[in-house]
Amino acid sequence: MRYLGQEYIAHIDGNQSVDGGKLGRKLHKGGGGDGGAAERKAAEDGRIAAGIRRLNEVFGISSPKSVDKNQFYVTVPTKSTGSPMADVGQSKYTKIFNQAAYDDAVKKTQDEALTKNPNAVARENLYSKIGTDATNVAKTDIDKERMLTERELKFQLARNGLSGGSRDIDANRDVLDTYQQGVLKASNIGTQTANEARSNDEKTRVNLINSIQAGLTSGDAVQQAYAGMANNATAAQDSANAASLTGFFDVLRNQQDRNQYRAGVESVAGQKTKPTYNSSATANYGGTVRSA
Repeated sequence: MRYLGQEYIAHIDGNQSVDGGKLGRKLHKGGGGDGGAAERKAAEDGRIAAGIRRLNEVFGISSPKSVDKNQFYVTVPTKSTGSPMADVGQSKYTKIFNQAAYDDAVKKTQDEALTKNPNAVARENLYSKIGTDATNVAKTDIDKERMLTERELKFQLARNGLSGGSRDIDANRDVLDTYQQGVLKASNIGTQTANEARSNDEKTRVNLINSIQAGLTSGDAVQQAYAGMANNATAAQDSANAASLTGFFDVLRNQQDRNQYRAGVESVAGQKTKPTYNSSATANYGGTVRSA
C-alpha cells in the first residue's frame, strides 16, 4: 500500500482487502442448481432441430431465409386530428408497417428455397409423371371405348337407314359428349393419384419427425426417408398403371341400342316419331371407374 496525497492506494493481492482484512471466498457460477439439465435440454433441442432440417432437405423442403421486418416500415406524415389542441405535441411523422410488401418478400424467399433445392424439383417431377401416367392409362380406355361405340353406332344407323340424318347427328353428339366427360374423368384420376403420392410422402416425413423427437438419429432418419419414398413411389406407380375407365361408355351404348331398336320398329310401322337421346347419359354411369 502506498500513500498518495490523502488517499491510500492499495494493491490487492489474493484475498487481501483494502483495509488489510480478508475478502470473502469467490463465488463461481455453477449449473444453476439443476445438475446440468438445462444444458442437456439445449443440446437435445439442437439435435432435434438439426435432424429435422436434414430430413426436410431430403424431402425437398429448405429453410427459407429470414426476412427483416424493420425493412418494411415506412415513414409518413402524421394525419391531423382536426383539433389544433390535440395536434400539439403530436409527432409529425408516423411509421406504418407495409404488410403486403412483407408478405410478398416472405413468399419470394420461400419460393427461392423451394426452387433451389434439387430434391424438391425431383419430387415434383415424379408426382407429375405419376399423374400423367394415370391419366394416359385411363384415357386409353376412353379412346378404345369411343372407337367401339362409334363403330357400333355406324352399323346401327346404316341398318335402320338413318345414316346422315338428324338422328345420326344427335347420336354422334352424345358420343362426343361422353368422350369429353371421360377425358375429364381421366384427368381427375391423374390428379388424384399424384396427390396421393405427395400425401404419402408427407405422412412419411411427419412420422420420421416424430421419431427424431423420440430419439431416432439423423442418419437413420435419412435412410428411412429414402426407403419410405421409394416404397411410396412404387405404390403410386402401380396405382397409376392400374387406373381404369373400362365400361365408361356402357350406359350410352345400351341407350343407343334401345333407341336404334325403337327406330327400327317405328320404321317398319311407318311411324315418324323421333327417338329421344339423352346427352347426359353418363349421369347414371354404370361402368367401372376405379383408381387402384
